[in-house]
Amino acid sequence: MERLRRLPFISGCMAAVLAGIISFAAGADSQKIYIRMAVMMLVFFILGTFVRNTIFDVKRQAAIRKREKELEEEQRLKRLKEEKIAEAMAAKKNAAKSAHTIDMAAGDTEMDGFEPLSIAQAVRTKAKEQ
Repeated sequence: MERLRRLPFISGCMAAVLAGIISFAAGADSQKIYIRMAVMMLVFFILGTFVRNTIFDVKRQAAIRKREKELEEEQRLKRLKEEKIAEAMAAKKNAAKSAHTIDMAAGDTEMDGFEPLSIAQAVRTKAKEQ
């Protein structure tokens, strides 16, 4: 993070040193070398400032998006929890209503193998028992 804050200064100095070395190797006079170094330092300082600000903006936007996603996730979980609570309350109400009502269906023979005895069979079995 500190290096990022110093990026304009570091890039300006590196460009100035590089321009000085290249100008000296080319055989330019001192006055020309100093002017080239100053111009390069200024140009790369401004360029480094733009790069630093762009990086900070990207980081800031990423942090904002991350916070927004976290908030959306919290809201989604909250809604889901509220829906589950509402479903549980509706299920309790339905259970309470169905507990108070009795379903009497006459002639329903599909009740897990239940077959009613005919009256004649019931009388015969009762007479045989006595």
